[in-house]
Amino acid sequence: MIGALLASCLDRNIAIRVGARVRRLVVENDAVVRVTVHSHDDDVAP
Repeated sequence: MIGALLASCLDRNIAIRVGARVRRLVVENDAVVRVTVHSHDDDVAP
């Protein structure tokens, strides 16, 4: 019983940590995409 509780707590901590890392990666990729899109818009502008 205690082992199961510990396992669920560890799983939750790992999930939170992985989720935070994924969110950070998504935010960084989103910023990169925005910058590249803006630079392309500047290139297209006359």
